[in-house]
Amino acid sequence: MKDSVVLLEVLVATIILSFIVVGSSKFILKLYKINEKNFNYNIAKIDLDSTRIFLEKQLSSGVDIELKLSHIPKSKKAFFLRYDGKVLLDGVTQFNIKKISQIYYINICIKRRYNICKSWIF
Repeated sequence: MKDSVVLLEVLVATIILSFIVVGSSKFILKLYKINEKNFNYNIAKIDLDSTRIFLEKQLSSGVDIELKLSHIPKSKKAFFLRYDGKVLLDGVTQFNIKKISQIYYINICIKRRYNICKSWIF
């Protein structure tokens, strides 16, 4: 009788522990996916911000960026943004630049896992 009670306790403890392990595993997997999504989104934002900073620096040194920027198709939906023949940004889906009396208006969108669009005025 004593052995059967101990066996029942071990069985109940094992079942409870398995529920805890399964729940923890699901939580960790969900947390990992959210962190991966946030990481990729922040990397894309950093790419856009570094492009903006680069263009600001070029403008402050007196370079006409409208003449040096070009875009070359990468696929049907995206292209490379090139500056003076070198790749500046990859995965660009939309790029418009307008110069109105020494003020540049730039609209840019990039596609990583989702679209991120920015508008800049220099």
